[in-house]
Amino acid sequence: MPIFNYQAIDQGGRSLSGTMPAQDESNLEQRLKEAGLWLTEATLHSPKGAARAPKTGPRGFKLSGRRGRREMIDFCTLMTFQLRSGISVVKALDVAAQDCKSPGFKGVLTDLQRQIESGLQLHEALAKYPKVFSSHFLSIVKAGEATGNQPEAFDDLRQYLE
Repeated sequence: MPIFNYQAIDQGGRSLSGTMPAQDESNLEQRLKEAGLWLTEATLHSPKGAARAPKTGPRGFKLSGRRGRREMIDFCTLMTFQLRSGISVVKALDVAAQDCKSPGFKGVLTDLQRQIESGLQLHEALAKYPKVFSSHFLSIVKAGEATGNQPEAFDDLRQYLE
């Protein structure tokens, strides 16, 4: 399935960009409309960019020790505040990746963003990194998604990790 780069506008009038697989441009527009976005521009994703992106992501990466714990606490704190302010999960992961100090964890966050743009739910994408996100972490995020309380789920995780 082709992958498109797109520019869209959300219900608040903010401009967003991303990538998403779709059969064609009209299918892309329909999928974005279902997500509450209006398509303003779409281009076919260049093969050059796809060749540089890792297909499986940094799956072998593992956060460990005090620095890894601090990175995870910072991630949960950032996600809590962003999601509370109404920022989408994809954009929140983008900001978290830009703010990340660990190159390995930054790669994980970038891959998570790509997977969610491809249609996975957050807990499904997190499950692909069992060395980074524990089953407890996954369960809390999944419960947050199911109840619509993702910010509170990340806040609970932050408190647990602290």
